[in-house]
Amino acid sequence: MSADCRFATAAKSQAVYNAAMWLQPWEVETLMLDAAAIALAVLLFRFIQRVATRYRRWTIAHWMIARTLRLQGKTQEAIAIQLRLEREWNEAGDPDPYVYEELETLYRDAGNAELAEAYAAKLRASRPAQ
Repeated sequence: MSADCRFATAAKSQAVYNAAMWLQPWEVETLMLDAAAIALAVLLFRFIQRVATRYRRWTIAHWMIARTLRLQGKTQEAIAIQLRLEREWNEAGDPDPYVYEELETLYRDAGNAELAEAYAAKLRASRPAQ
């Protein structure tokens, strides 16, 4: 660490110390509680982010399994997985357009043009206008 950097750090520390000396005891307690709440919120956010990332990977893996089943001609099995994924994404409030696209293809392959068109419409609605 350079001398300038050490001086700047010491100056900041002294400034914080001087400001803290003017605080009343209850203000110090409030600041400490706020710092603890912020630290807890950061930890909670990181945990939620990890869980969400793992869940997202899991659902993507299932989507890929269903797509592979479709390519193998196992349309009904693929439809069952994609419908479950659609339900889970909708319950989470984050519908996935790739699921709609795959369901459209699956229903076209199965000869159900009506449902294929319904999913094509959902797909169009889920994508922003360009």
